[in-house]
Amino acid sequence: MSWQNTLSPEIEPYPKLFSHEALDGFKSPVTIANIVTNEVARELKHKRVDELKFTPKDIAQLAKMVDEETISTKIAKQVYEEMAKSSQNPINIVVGERTKTV
Repeated sequence: MSWQNTLSPEIEPYPKLFSHEALDGFKSPVTIANIVTNEVARELKHKRVDELKFTPKDIAQLAKMVDEETISTKIAKQVYEEMAKSSQNPINIVVGERTKTV
C-alpha cells in the first residue's frame, strides 16, 4: 500500500507507511525513523499526506546524507524545513545552500 493512496483521516498509519517507502530508497531504519517520527509526523498534524511537498524518496536521500556524514543532524533539520516549504529535493538544497561539512 502506498502512502499516497492512504487518505484515511487517521494520522497514525502515515508515518509507518512513509517509513517503509523511505526504507525502499535507503536502508537506514534508525535515521529514517528519527526523521519520520520527529519531522514528518509533526508535519502531518497540520497537513494531509497528499499535501506534503516531499516524498519518502526525499526522506531516504536526507537520511543517507546524515548517515554518510555529508551533513550533520542539525543541518538535516534545516534541509528538512526547506523541503517542507519548497518541494526541492534534499541534495539540491544542500548543494544550493553550500551546507556540506568536511
